[in-house]
Amino acid sequence: MREKLRYAANRHKRKQAEQIFEGISNGRKAALYNWFKDCWLQLDVVKRTLISSQGTAQIIQEVLNDSQKRSQTMIEVFLCDVSGKVIASSFTRHIGNDFSEFPNIKKGIKNENYMYGPYCDKATLDIDLKQKPFFDEVTLLFSTPLEINGQLYILLARVLNDDMSNVIQEEDTHIYKDSGDNYLFMIQSNRGIEPGTAISRSRFEDQTFSLGDNLKDGIKTKHWDIVKIKDHTEFEVIFTDPATGKLHQGVQNTIHNEENLDCWPGYPDYRHIMVGGKGTIIKPPYSDEVWGMMCEGDIEDIYHYSHLSRRIPIYLGILASSSLLVQYVLDSFLSNQLLSGGIIILYTIFVTYAICKKTIVTPLNNVTNTLWDIAEGEGDLTKRLPMDSTNEIGQLIRWFNKFISNQMNMIIRVKNSLKASQKTVTTVSNSNQKIQNSMRSIEEMVHTLSNNAMEQNQLFHNTQIEVNKIADCLENNELSHLVETMKEKTASATVFKNDPVKVQQEANLVNQELEHAMVKAMGSISSLEKESLEITNIISTINRISKQTSLLALNASIEAARAGEVGKGFAVVAQEIKSLSEGTNEATTVIEGLIHTIQNEINQTNASFMAIENKVKTSIENSTESMKAVSLVIDISKTISYILETMSEQSVLMNEVRSNILMMAKQNEENSIRGETSSKEALELVSYINKQTGKLSKVIESLEYSTADLNEMVESFKIEK
Repeated sequence: MREKLRYAANRHKRKQAEQIFEGISNGRKAALYNWFKDCWLQLDVVKRTLISSQGTAQIIQEVLNDSQKRSQTMIEVFLCDVSGKVIASSFTRHIGNDFSEFPNIKKGIKNENYMYGPYCDKATLDIDLKQKPFFDEVTLLFSTPLEINGQLYILLARVLNDDMSNVIQEEDTHIYKDSGDNYLFMIQSNRGIEPGTAISRSRFEDQTFSLGDNLKDGIKTKHWDIVKIKDHTEFEVIFTDPATGKLHQGVQNTIHNEENLDCWPGYPDYRHIMVGGKGTIIKPPYSDEVWGMMCEGDIEDIYHYSHLSRRIPIYLGILASSSLLVQYVLDSFLSNQLLSGGIIILYTIFVTYAICKKTIVTPLNNVTNTLWDIAEGEGDLTKRLPMDSTNEIGQLIRWFNKFISNQMNMIIRVKNSLKASQKTVTTVSNSNQKIQNSMRSIEEMVHTLSNNAMEQNQLFHNTQIEVNKIADCLENNELSHLVETMKEKTASATVFKNDPVKVQQEANLVNQELEHAMVKAMGSISSLEKESLEITNIISTINRISKQTSLLALNASIEAARAGEVGKGFAVVAQEIKSLSEGTNEATTVIEGLIHTIQNEINQTNASFMAIENKVKTSIENSTESMKAVSLVIDISKTISYILETMSEQSVLMNEVRSNILMMAKQNEENSIRGETSSKEALELVSYINKQTGKLSKVIESLEYSTADLNEMVESFKIEK
C-alpha cells in the first residue's frame, strides 16, 4: 500500500526513474568493460616486458614481482609451461602448482587469451590480502600465451572477484542508498552453473553498507524461509522469487530479451519485495560465458521524494498560523499594537530565516564549499555531501556526489595508467641502454675483425713468397744438375771396375766431385728446410687468426641477438665472416698437410745425402781398396737415383702447394675487400643506430619528466579513503 501511495504522489517521477536506471546500467556496464580492458592491458604490459627481456629465471622472477607490486588488481602473476606447471610466480609458495586442468592452458597452447571464472580457489587465500576491503576465495584467472627464448609459456594473473564486484558496486553509483543493489548473474556457462546464479558480491552481503538486514546474518521474508549465505554471495544465491521458486521477472526477462527496464509496478525479488530497475547482458572479453547485470532499487525507495514546492508552502502555512497565535497571545497581554506588531515581524523573519537556512542555504553552501576545495587543485575526491533530504537539494547533492565519484574513478584510472607508463618507460630505457652497449661491443668487434682480415691477407702474401722461393729452388736446374752430375760420375766409375788403377783414379776423382756437389746440395736442402719451417709458422699464425676471427664472429652474433631487431644486419655480417673463417681454416689445414709431407721428404733427402757423404768419406779414406770403393760408388749411384726421384715428387707437390696458395691468396684478397666493405657498412649502421638511440634517450628523459609531472598532479588529489 505504501508503494502505491508514494507512486500516486510522484508518478511524474517514473520517467526520471527510468532514465536514472538507464544511466546507472550503462555507466556500470561501461565501467566493467573498462575494468576488463585495464586488466588485459596490465597483463599485456607484463607479457611485453618478459618478451623484451628474454632473460634468465631470475630476471623473469623480478619482472613478475615488480609487475604484481605495481598492479592494483593482480594479486598474483605467474608463468606456466605448456604442461600447466607453475615455473615462476610473484607468490613463490605457488611455484610447482599444477594448472593443467584449467582451460587457460589449453587456450594458451592454441595461442589464445582467456579469462576463466569466477570460480572458488582456496589458493587465493594463501596470499596476504589484508589491504583489500573485500576478499574471499572467489577468483578470476586471466591468461595469455607468450614465447621466451623460443619456448611457449602461458602467463596468468590471479584477480579477486570482489575487485570486479567493487566496479559495479561503486557506492556513489547507488542513487537509492537504502535499497539500491547492482549484481551479476550467470546466463550461459559450460561449467554447469545454473542460470540466475549470483556471480558477484551483493551490497548487502554484510553490514558494510547497511545496518539493517544482510545476507550473512539472514534476511527474513514475510511468509518464507530466511535467505542466508555461509561464505559469500557468489554461487550461494539464486535470484528466484520464493513464492514461485522460479527466476524472478527481472532476471528472467533479461535472459530472454537481453535487457529489461521496469520501474513500475516492478517485480518481487529473492526477498519477495517489490523492486524495479534495469537489466542488461555482459559478454566478458576472451570468455565463452554470458552474464547478466541487474541494477535495482525498492519501489518504495524509488518514489520516496519530497518536493520543496510542497514543503515550503507547508512551512509557510505553519508560520502564518503560529504568527496568528502569537499575535493573539500578545494582544491579550500588550495594549500597544505597534509593539506587538514588531514582535510578530521579528518572529516571522527569524522563523523564515531558519527555514531557508535549513532547507536551502546550508545544503547549497556545502556543495559550494566542496566545489571550491576541488577547484583549488588540492581537492579531496573522497569527500561526499551528506544525503539528508529527498527534495530538489537532495537530488542536487546526489548527482554532485556521483559526479565527484566519476572524477575520482577517472583519476584512479589515470594513476594506474601512469604506473604502467612508468614501468614501460623504465623497460624501454633499460632496453635502449642494452642496445647502446651491444652496439659498442659490435663496433669494437668489427674493428678487430677488419684488422684480423688485413693481417691474414698479409700473411697469405708472405706465404706465397716463401712457397715461390721453394718452388723456384726445386724447379731451377741447379740442384737437379748437381744430382745428375753425381749420377754420371758414379756411372762412369762402374765402367772401369776391372781396371784397378783406372778404377782408383776415377774413384778418387768422382769422390772429390761428389764431395763438392754434396756441399752445395746440403746447402740447398738446408735452405728448403728453413723455408718450409717459415711457411709452417705462417700457417700456424693464419690458423690462430682464423680461430680468433671465428670466436669474434660468434660473439658478434650474440651481441646482435641481444640488440634485437636492430642487430639483424650485424648477425648476417657476423655469419658471413664466420663462414670465411671456416673456409680459411679448412684451406690452411690442407696446405699444412702438404707442407708436412714436403718436410718429411726433405728430411729423408737430407738423411740420404748424409749417408752419401759418410760413404764418400769412407771411400776416400779407403781409396786403396779399389774394388771396395767401386762397390761404394755403385751404391752411391743407386742412392742418388732414389734422391732424384724423390726431388721430382717434391717438385710436383710444391707446384700443387703454390697453386693452392695462389688460389687462396686471391680468394682471401677478394674476401678481405668484401669484408672491408661489409665492415664499413656495419660501422655506418652502428653509427646511425647510436645516433638514433641517443635521440631515443632524450625522448625517454622527456617522457620520464612528463610522466613524473603528470603523476605529481594526480597525487595532488586524494582518491583513497
